[in-house]
Amino acid sequence: MKRFLLAFLATLAMLPATGTAAVQVDPALEPYLRQPVPNQQLTVIALFEDSLPAPAARRSTDAYGTVRKYLMRNAQQSQQPAIRAIRQSREQFGAIQNFRPLWIANAMIIRTHSAGIASLVHLPRLKALYADREFRLIEPVRVRVLDRKTFADKFTYGLEKLNIPAVRKEMPNINGEGVTVGVLDTGIDAAHPDLAGKLKGFRDFFGKKTTPYDDHGHGTHVSGTIAGGETSNTEIGVAPKASLFSGKIFNAAGSSTLAVILQGMQWMADPDENPSTQDHPALVSNSWGGGSPSSSEDPKDNVLCKAVDGWVKLGILPVFANGNEGPRPSTVGVPAACPGSFGVGATDSKDGIARFSSRGPAIWSTHEALKPEVSAPGVDVLSAMPGGKYGTMSGTSMATPHAAGVAALLFQANPKFMVQDVATILMKSSSDLGKEGHDNDFGMGRLDALKALKPALRR
Repeated sequence: MKRFLLAFLATLAMLPATGTAAVQVDPALEPYLRQPVPNQQLTVIALFEDSLPAPAARRSTDAYGTVRKYLMRNAQQSQQPAIRAIRQSREQFGAIQNFRPLWIANAMIIRTHSAGIASLVHLPRLKALYADREFRLIEPVRVRVLDRKTFADKFTYGLEKLNIPAVRKEMPNINGEGVTVGVLDTGIDAAHPDLAGKLKGFRDFFGKKTTPYDDHGHGTHVSGTIAGGETSNTEIGVAPKASLFSGKIFNAAGSSTLAVILQGMQWMADPDENPSTQDHPALVSNSWGGGSPSSSEDPKDNVLCKAVDGWVKLGILPVFANGNEGPRPSTVGVPAACPGSFGVGATDSKDGIARFSSRGPAIWSTHEALKPEVSAPGVDVLSAMPGGKYGTMSGTSMATPHAAGVAALLFQANPKFMVQDVATILMKSSSDLGKEGHDNDFGMGRLDALKALKPALRR
């Protein structure tokens, strides 16, 4: 067990990549290298080599500002030669219409004609070039909207499994107060009775609306599991006093793109865009992802893994759904498969592994990693739905906010905890299920909030 924990923690703060390896080109772009399609416009993501060594991560306002400024300077210094080349060499790069630099992953979103793809591979310091492919929510395998607005049980079965009733009794002040949790999803119904007054910030990356909304339902449901109250007579939220940041990165159909997601991840890392303030969340709950890692790719060259690594450096715990592609092995999706991600699988009311829960290992060119890290209840989970309604959903999407809620309780118990501290405690305190120790079904086991909090409060 100790061996697996140390291996996981050692990857949480990946060092910046160096070197001059050949540019990695997304297979989806290779046809345009051979024969461009006339008048076709494309959005691509360019990932650049890091140019500065990263400072050590510490959890404080000063440390956050230092790392945030490093990420910005690193991106500026790494991308400046490419920007200069684009501006000076219009003959070579004239097909580029516009570009947007990103610091969270040292990447650039580029809008270009397909004829310009071949020239992009010659940009200075370029590591990889990605197509702006579609991303989908990890859609629940079962959804049921309920007519009732009151329920008989004091707690959802998920909270019961996490030992939340005992936490409420033995540690009544540990409820998430003072902790902010980020949620990147389909938005939020901030007026829902169980979520009213809990939203700290909202950004719409699709309709650009300023008033919070959720035209799908998924985002409200996961937000309710993290911080929902008990107006239905049943407690649905693990950390009911926590505050929320909601980034709407998926539309009403549950669809998004890589460019939108990266912008959402950057916003979540610094919502007010001021490196001198520490307004970012302690963790982000992500019930999305897709596609298993490539056995020919190094995660250091994966743009989503780089963004995850940026969160970790800033002291933000990246909690990701493992996916709903089980029970076959090696079905864990990216970004859950990234070395720095805290992946979550799904269990049912009897502590069995959900058949749909994606399994590890995550197979990269450099190594194989056991995934998920832990599991949590994810079958027929009761939570909030838009319009003041309630409903049940099944999926690792529902397990992930359970884990995010427990992490929020730990950050409240000790605000100085680093990402590695919380990851270690969550894994060590889980109830071992399946094969002994860390396995590719349950991870280290099903989360137990009471067991996690007791040692945390003694520190």
